[in-house]
Amino acid sequence: MDILLLVLLLLVSLYCIKLYKDSLKTREINKAFEQVSATLEAESIEKSRLANEVNNLSNKNEEFEHVILRQQEELESSKNYLKYLHNKLQNRGEFITSQIMYEIKESLIRENLINTNDIFILENVYIYNSKKERNNVRQIDHLILIPTGVYVIETKYWRGKIIHGISKEKNKEYLPILESMFPESKKEAEQTIVLTNEEKNKVSISSYDNPATQVAKTAIDLKKIIDLNLNKKVLVQGIVYFGYPTDNENYVLNYTSKSDGIYPKIFISKDDIEGFFINELSNRKKVFTNDELARINNIIENINR
Repeated sequence: MDILLLVLLLLVSLYCIKLYKDSLKTREINKAFEQVSATLEAESIEKSRLANEVNNLSNKNEEFEHVILRQQEELESSKNYLKYLHNKLQNRGEFITSQIMYEIKESLIRENLINTNDIFILENVYIYNSKKERNNVRQIDHLILIPTGVYVIETKYWRGKIIHGISKEKNKEYLPILESMFPESKKEAEQTIVLTNEEKNKVSISSYDNPATQVAKTAIDLKKIIDLNLNKKVLVQGIVYFGYPTDNENYVLNYTSKSDGIYPKIFISKDDIEGFFINELSNRKKVFTNDELARINNIIENINR
């Protein structure tokens, strides 16, 4: 009986020990589960935080892209505006001449010398030469169409002492300069030189193509184009305008001896130009109707398309 009781007690003890061990394992498992759960929760929170940051970064990136795009558009708009200004102001002299011609237009209209539709002012246009070779074109600063004729204005905005229309034949005082700068030119060929004081007590002498010759050739080619398309013989008058303001250091000496109708007129002030057009409209016979002026305007515009 005692042995049986001892065995029973032993079994009970062993069972209690097992239960205790199982309890310890359960606690360890629960603790590990809690740790895993905590880790998973922390990872989930971290993932959520990272997702939010990514989302915020994405939103910020979109905002940044919008800002960059807007800035690029503004920059492009600024570039286009600067390009416009550059084209307008590329040659300041031509820009000033444009202002002068529109002021003269308003003056001529006020004086009842012309109507609004009696004048066309075309700026910076191109024509091909008489053989229609489009790779050989001539540029016209300003083309004026009025009832009395067609006028090509070449603007030169040169600083310094401009000596225009001198030749070896008639201007002996400039012969050494002409012989040096134009050794192969004919004696009667007129030249243009510009003297500037770049430094104190030092004079610089520059040579350019004679603008009168340049505009005369342009006028001849334009005349041929108009004659052909309008089926009417016309006179195209060339004008050279030296537009730089006149003072003690900057002025024009005009020595040209050519004064026939086809030789370009030489002007050095707004008053010269305005007086010329007033005289043309007051004293010259009208050679174009309004329709013919519009046709010439269309001819030039079509060439420049």
